[in-house]
Amino acid sequence: MDYLTSLVDGLVITLVITIAAYATSIVIALPAGLVSKSALLRALITVYVELFRGTSAVVQLFWIFYVLPILGIRIDPIPAAIVAIGLNIGAYSVETIRAAAATVPRGQREAAQSLGLSRYQLTLLVTLPQVIRKIIPMQTNLLIDTLKLSSIVSLITIQDLTFSANTLSQTTGSFWLPYAIAMLFYWLVTLIFSAAGRRVEVFLKVP
Repeated sequence: MDYLTSLVDGLVITLVITIAAYATSIVIALPAGLVSKSALLRALITVYVELFRGTSAVVQLFWIFYVLPILGIRIDPIPAAIVAIGLNIGAYSVETIRAAAATVPRGQREAAQSLGLSRYQLTLLVTLPQVIRKIIPMQTNLLIDTLKLSSIVSLITIQDLTFSANTLSQTTGSFWLPYAIAMLFYWLVTLIFSAAGRRVEVFLKVP
């Protein structure tokens, strides 16, 4: 019973980090992906996207957890993990949002402007609803990627599902069972996320 409890406790931490990191990625990616006018902002966003897509997620995590304290910025393990994974997934999410925003017909934007809508109203009322409908399948995949990427947090001694499975294997001498259960848990959560994504697609009538 204690054996399974340890893995369930690790699963709870994994889910907390996954959901919080994914929410962080959306908070970053939505405004970044919808920026279209400011050349400076677009350049900064491009640097962010290329940096976090082009470097190792593990190195990013180590930078936030180990290097920032040298600069006087100390972050506890779980918040550091959430920030690192959120920034990493956010970089990929920006591209999906940019691509979806580019498919909004120009005529719709021109019609909205002719009605006197401001740039903010145009984005909020015309572009954003269409973008959300288009990105649901891709965002479901990114949510699943966030779950799988969360396993790197065990490297900074967060007792997530992977850390718990590794600890149990070392203390009991049994490797196959802890990792088999951990794999099953990851798979079941992935199935739940996929099913939830399909339900959202049906609800929003995603084509």
